[in-house]
Amino acid sequence: YARSIQGKDVIVGNENSAFVINFHGEKAEPAAINVRRYTVWKKQKGSHMTINGRSLIVDAGPSSYKATNGMAIGIYVATANRNINKEDDRASMLVINSKNTALSVKAEKKLGDEGITSAQAIGIAAMSWGEVYINGNIKIDAEDVILSRGKAVVQINDSKSKTVQLTGNVDFNFDAKTSGTPVDSTVKINLSDKDSYWIGRSYVTDDATGLVPIPNDQPNFQVGQNTSGFVLGISERASWTVTGSSFVNALTLNNGVINIQNPETEVTVDKLAGDGGTLNVVAKTEDGKTLATGKLEVAQLEEGATPNLNVALKGINADDITDAEAAVDSAKSAVTGNGSSSINKKIEIAEGAVNGAITADVTGDEVSTVTQSENTKLSALNTVTAMATMAWRHDMNDLTKRMGELRTSPEGIGSWVRLYGSEQEYGRQNVTTKSTSVQVGSDIDVGYGWKTGGAFTYTDGSSDYTNGSSDNKAFGLAAYGSWLHENGAFVDVIAKYGRLKSDFDLGSMSGTAKNNAYSASAEFGWYVPFANAAFVEPQAEITYGVVKGDDFTTSNGVAISQKDTKAFIGRLGVRTGLHFNENKGVVYARASVLHDFKGESEFTASLVNDSSVRSTVRDDIGGTYYEMGIGANYKFADNAYTYVDFERQNGGDVKEKWRWNVGFRYVW
Repeated sequence: YARSIQGKDVIVGNENSAFVINFHGEKAEPAAINVRRYTVWKKQKGSHMTINGRSLIVDAGPSSYKATNGMAIGIYVATANRNINKEDDRASMLVINSKNTALSVKAEKKLGDEGITSAQAIGIAAMSWGEVYINGNIKIDAEDVILSRGKAVVQINDSKSKTVQLTGNVDFNFDAKTSGTPVDSTVKINLSDKDSYWIGRSYVTDDATGLVPIPNDQPNFQVGQNTSGFVLGISERASWTVTGSSFVNALTLNNGVINIQNPETEVTVDKLAGDGGTLNVVAKTEDGKTLATGKLEVAQLEEGATPNLNVALKGINADDITDAEAAVDSAKSAVTGNGSSSINKKIEIAEGAVNGAITADVTGDEVSTVTQSENTKLSALNTVTAMATMAWRHDMNDLTKRMGELRTSPEGIGSWVRLYGSEQEYGRQNVTTKSTSVQVGSDIDVGYGWKTGGAFTYTDGSSDYTNGSSDNKAFGLAAYGSWLHENGAFVDVIAKYGRLKSDFDLGSMSGTAKNNAYSASAEFGWYVPFANAAFVEPQAEITYGVVKGDDFTTSNGVAISQKDTKAFIGRLGVRTGLHFNENKGVVYARASVLHDFKGESEFTASLVNDSSVRSTVRDDIGGTYYEMGIGANYKFADNAYTYVDFERQNGGDVKEKWRWNVGFRYVW
């Protein structure tokens, strides 16, 4: 181990040095690094040690204890002099300039000669005017990361540019019987980046209960329990996770995080400075109105400071709240004290499985606004209903899309197949859906210009949401009839049944929605040729469809009951193009305006274990939209032709970025 005593100066290492100290002994108070003066009453200066290097690793702890009150200490610095202010004396001091320092200290209770003995693991012990300065990155893991008393000084990351990771308590420890020094000392810690943290509490321990008898040989010496030197800075998303009631004499908070993990825990701050940060505080409620929370008590603010605190209540969510305004009013007590009146607070209660997040702005003791947002999971789930309708729209088609230039097909038994796909966007829900389908069908001439037949469709698709994704599948059956008159007039009617399935995953909510869907449509048009070189074809179509609602339960215990979603779409359009030579086919462009007079969707969500917690979500994807497309039909035999079509939609909440369609028909 390293040791400096009797007023000596020791410099250890250079900028490239690396040190590892494994210290495990049988002593009652072993310390891996010792900087102290053992002779208290003689006039001797305190010792100084400076450690330089790339890294310093300390692993300390005795293997067994033969005496009570045993300790394992990583660093121990003490001057042991009540006359430190005299010119002929100086404090014992340790300066660590290593770029990276790690202290791991353990002390297990052991069965010794006198039974089970107590044990204490201390990272840094600074006592009796001892001084410790840590100037590099440091990680300490010990029961007490710092134990200090007697006007000692511990300063960590004064430059506010290093990473500090502390797991353990800050103990202002006083023992009048053995020390006779005041409990107060200076402990300054800066947590200054997102990787920095402190997990622990601060407290005053042992016999520090006030004044104690004055030693006969030191008539002007007093000791007490009050501390004034604990200074803590938390900034740039660094965090302090409080493990028990604590105090800080001066706290600077600049975008830092404080986590209070127990409703009974209180953190008292004598003076608060900085712009503010986040306070995560555990709360509980019995009635959904009154909250019990941990507390941050601020006695005063630094002059000119106007901090903002985001107060996030943990351990509860919006599903636990029955009266948002009453709950927010109760939650104000999470930040108390005379200094709290000038703190701007934003209280947040996270969304539950059903109810949306609750937020409120509080200035002083006044609540200005209380807002309950839409539940993001249910909002995303709402897209599942929208997806069902969008998938059904994906399968809605007119005569040309389905079977190409049917009027050029000879009489007989016709068989056809087509592949088609699309990408659709739903702007309000940030949904992108991609689908690919295959459809096969067959028909026969039944006279009077009519062809009747049936078709089968299979669709495979996927959707991406802001908060998740879904896998969509569907199959459908259709019966259709097409009438074509020699004067160019035509009628196409089709009735369809579909089975839709959406497997969705929204992070903490997943499940499966299964829907039956039905639709019927009728298209009317007139094919008008011009000298066998060009044509124009006005069209009109009406479609009515319904996607039946489903009842299902999600993975996070939410019961969903969907209402039916209906669509009633009218379309007016025109197609115009040119004929190929020898009546081989056509090339065309088309445009339509469509309006969905329905499009409303609705579902109710409730907790499976408490149906009184419920929410209804509604949406409407109806309205007007437009489609434009180009295509071609080519007849390469008297009884066979192929066709292709490309389309894009705009307008309305649902936008179709593209749709492609390729088919082939053969007549036997």
